[in-house]
Amino acid sequence: MSELEEYRTRIRAALIGEDERPMFNGSLRHAQIVIEEAFKAASKQVRILSNGLDSECYGQQPLIDIVRQFLNMKETTLSILVEKSRDDVCQGRFYKNFESEIGEGRIKLAFVPAEISDDYQFNFLVVDESAYRFEADRRMPEAVVAGGASAADAAQNLARLFDSLFARVSARAQLQPA
Repeated sequence: MSELEEYRTRIRAALIGEDERPMFNGSLRHAQIVIEEAFKAASKQVRILSNGLDSECYGQQPLIDIVRQFLNMKETTLSILVEKSRDDVCQGRFYKNFESEIGEGRIKLAFVPAEISDDYQFNFLVVDESAYRFEADRRMPEAVVAGGASAADAAQNLARLFDSLFARVSARAQLQPA
């Protein structure tokens, strides 16, 4: 088994709660693996707070196919907050693959204005409020990944933070003139 295959196996176990030890993600390739495995592990909802849905991670066909499989399951939702501009994100492959479904209830997308994103440095992904990937510094692909009972409180707190931020961004967007 290659090093990346072994990493994938360990990440999968962490995300589904079979291994409750935190795992570390220190490269873009590791981030890709974590995101792919997060969607495979999810049964209800994935929440993503991302700097910009980086095409090197989110624009790869294997991930797009995995996200499609997730969205084909009954009653799954994907909620995304993006800090880059709408123009930058809308040019990306991930966005283009799901553009027609955004706002249809299963995929929610909102853009975080700089005056809000300047208040924090982190990014994260939450799987079903039971597992997460957390980057303390959104400029780097270094993150911690955890799942299972020992990660549930942190995952639920991140989910609440995400929902609060999404509501704040959505309310602000409604106040902006068209």
